[in-house]
Amino acid sequence: MSRNARPDRVRTVMCRNAEAGIYCKHREERNDCWFAHTEDELRCVAYALTGICNSGTCNRIHTNVANTIRPADEMMRWGKAPEFDLPRFSVPLPSRRMPDELRMLMPNYNLLALRRSRTDALHICRQLIARVPGEQQKLHMLQDVEELFTHIDLFSYARENVTVSADYTSRRRDLYSFPVPGLAENRPSVLRGDRVHVFSYATNSWTGGVVHFANLDTLVVALHRSIVVPSFQANVYFTYSKTQDLVRHRAIDNYARSFLSAASFSQRSQKCRLPAYLPGTRHLTAEQISVVKRFVSGTHRGILLWGPPGTGKTTTLVAAVGSLLLVDSTCRILVATPSNEAADLIVERLTSAFDFTSVEALLRVNGMMRPEDKVKEAVLRFSTPDGRGGFAFPTLDRIVAARVVVTTLMTAGKIYSCGVPQDHFTALAVDEAGHCTEADLLIACQAVGSKVRSVLLAGDHKQLGAMVRAVPCVEAGMAVSPLERLMNDSDVPDECKVMLTQNFRSHESILRVVNTVYDDKLTSHSVPVPVFTRDATMLLSPQYGAAVRVRMSNDRPLLFVHHTGVESREFDSPSWQNVDEAHMAVNAAIDLTINERVKPEGIVIISPYRQQVRKIEQILHHKFRTNYPTLLVTNARGKEVAPVRVYTVEMYQGREARVVLVSTVRNQHADRVVSDKQLGIGFLGQPQRANVAMSRARDAMFVFGNAMLLATDTLWKSYLDRASELGALYDMTRNCRVELAQLLRTSAAVDTAAAVELGADALQLANVERPFERELN
Repeated sequence: MSRNARPDRVRTVMCRNAEAGIYCKHREERNDCWFAHTEDELRCVAYALTGICNSGTCNRIHTNVANTIRPADEMMRWGKAPEFDLPRFSVPLPSRRMPDELRMLMPNYNLLALRRSRTDALHICRQLIARVPGEQQKLHMLQDVEELFTHIDLFSYARENVTVSADYTSRRRDLYSFPVPGLAENRPSVLRGDRVHVFSYATNSWTGGVVHFANLDTLVVALHRSIVVPSFQANVYFTYSKTQDLVRHRAIDNYARSFLSAASFSQRSQKCRLPAYLPGTRHLTAEQISVVKRFVSGTHRGILLWGPPGTGKTTTLVAAVGSLLLVDSTCRILVATPSNEAADLIVERLTSAFDFTSVEALLRVNGMMRPEDKVKEAVLRFSTPDGRGGFAFPTLDRIVAARVVVTTLMTAGKIYSCGVPQDHFTALAVDEAGHCTEADLLIACQAVGSKVRSVLLAGDHKQLGAMVRAVPCVEAGMAVSPLERLMNDSDVPDECKVMLTQNFRSHESILRVVNTVYDDKLTSHSVPVPVFTRDATMLLSPQYGAAVRVRMSNDRPLLFVHHTGVESREFDSPSWQNVDEAHMAVNAAIDLTINERVKPEGIVIISPYRQQVRKIEQILHHKFRTNYPTLLVTNARGKEVAPVRVYTVEMYQGREARVVLVSTVRNQHADRVVSDKQLGIGFLGQPQRANVAMSRARDAMFVFGNAMLLATDTLWKSYLDRASELGALYDMTRNCRVELAQLLRTSAAVDTAAAVELGADALQLANVERPFERELN
C-alpha cells in the first residue's frame, strides 16, 4: 500500500479509467488510489462509485463518452470544408512539436479535469520559462505556452448535451448549427474553416465538423454526409489550428529579436534626397513632418511613433507612405496592421489622400477566410475577391507589381511563403504597433527581409494591447509590445522616438479627462462644433422610472451619469446587458437627433459587451421604426437599420465620432466582476480598453454606469475625479449633479444605516460583500 493510501476512503471508478483522462491528484498512483473525489469533481456520486446512475432525481446525462477513445483526426469522418483556392507556397511551414513537458498538460475530453490542468500548467510553465536560455529560445517557449493555454481555454468552452440541428437556411444538407453563448465576444474565438469534434449520444461515436459560418451566437458546421438526422444531442469540443503558431515560430527562427533591437533601429541607412516640399504634408504639424522626413530620407533605419488618441498617428503614417512613393519611384512598401479594420482604414486614407489611378499600384491582401460582405467597396477595388463570398490569395506577379501592399501581420506570413524576394520591399510601415507581440511583428519583418531601408512603427501602447491568454506569458513580458519596449529602451537614440502631443480631435473638456492617462502632456488644438442650442437640456430616460432633463453647455459637453440599473445575461454567456442603461443611451441619442439637430451619422454608442450592443441595436431599431421611420437607413445587406451606429470597443479603435455615448453596463459589486477581468472583457481592470472608449468623441461625450463600481478601478477613479471637478457627474438616484466624494460618502452612509437596523452581524456582512467601499473611505 502506498504512503498516501487511505483505507477509510472509497475508491472510485474514475481513478481506474486511464483512457478517459480522469485522474486524481496522485497521477502516478491512479491505478492504486484510495482517495475519494469531491462532488465538485464528479458528475454524480452514484456514477462515480459504480459507473451506473439509475436515480430519477439526477439531472445530469451520463454517457459513455468518457469511456470512448476519440480517434485521431486522420481516422475521423469529416465534413466538407469551405471552398477556396489554396495558393502554392514555395516556402513551407516548419514541422514543430510542442515540448514534452507541455504536451503532458494538454487537456483531455473530460471537462472535470480542466481546472486541474490549468493549475498544473501555471506552476510548470513558470518554471520552464524561467530556465530557458537565450532570447530566441525564450520567444519559442512563450509561444508554446500560449498555445497550451489556448487549447485549455478552447476546451473550457466545450458544449455538453447541446442540440445540433440541421441548418435549413442553406440548401446544403450537410450543414448543421448549434448555439454557442459568448461567440460574439470571441469566447471561444472561432473562424471559418476551423474544426470541431462532435460526440453523438445517439450513435455513440465521434465525427468531425468544419466551420462554415460563425454568427453572433450560433455556429454552422459541415458534418459528414452519413449524418442525415434532422437533430441530435451531442458534446461539441473546439479545436485549435497550429498554423498561426507555426508562422510565428518560423519568423522567430529566421529573424530573432535582434532585428527589433536598439542597435538595429539606430543603424543609419542610405539617405534619399528630399525635395523642398513633400506632397501630402500640407496640413501636418512640425512633429508629423519630422516623422515623414525621417522615413523618406532614411536617416535612421527605424522610427518609433507614439501617437495618443486624436494626434494624427495614422494620418502621419499615410503621409509618410505616400510621400515616399512620390519621391522614390523604385520603392516598394509593405504596410501591416494587427487587424483587418485597421488595414482597411489605411487603404481608405491612402486612396483619399493620394491619386492611385492604377489599381495595380495598391494591393490589399485579405485573409482567404474573410467574408467579402464585410469589406467596403472602396477597399474591394484593390482586393482580390474569389467570386464565392471570400477572397483569393493574389499571385506572386500581382504582389511584386504593386508598389504598396497592405495586409495584416499574420497574412504577411503568406506573402513570405509565396516566395517574394527578400530584397523586394524597401520599406515597412506598421500601424497599431502597440497591439501586437514580438512574434507577430517579426512576421512582417521576415516578409520584408533584413535589408529593408526604413521601418516605421506607429501606435499607442496605452490603448488596446496584445491579446495574451497565458498568465505565465504575461508575467514574462509577452504582453509588452515591441513599440513600448523600444520606447522605454534608453539605448535607442532620441531622434528615433517621436511622441505626438497635439490633439486635433476632442473638445478641451473631454481631453482633460483623457489626459489623466498621458500625464497631461496632450494639448488641445481642436475646433469644436457646438452640439447644444442655447438653454439646451439632455433627456435621461430609463426603461422604468421618471425621465429627467439635465441642462447642458457647449463649454462643457461632458456628462457622467450614475445610475443603479441592474444588468443581466443569458445562460452560459460571458456577455452582459443592462436594459435600463440601454434605454437611457438610446433615448439620449434620439433626443440629440430630434431636438438638437445632430445628424445621426455623427452619433456612436460604444459598449465593451457584445450582448449590450445587440440590445441597444434592437431598441434603436424599434424606436426609430415606430416613431421616426423616415430616418431608417439600409445597410450593405439590404436590411433597414437605425441611423445611429453601435460598436464594441475593439471594433471602434482608430475611429472617431462627433458625439459618443459609452455604456459601461456592469452594476455589480467589485468582487462579483472578477470573471470579467479573467476573460478580458468589460472595463474594470482593463485600462487600455477604457482609454479607447473615452477618447473617441470630438464634440460631446456621455458615459452611463455605476460610479461606485467604476471608482474601484484606478483609471476610472481618475476619470471620475476629473469629471467631478468639471461638474459633469450626475446622480440619477437624486436627480442632481454631485461630487464624487459626496457620492461615495452618501453610499457608505446608506449601507451603514441599513446594517445598523439589522444588527452587528449585518454590518459585518455588509463589509464583507462591499470591501471596495470600505477601502475608498
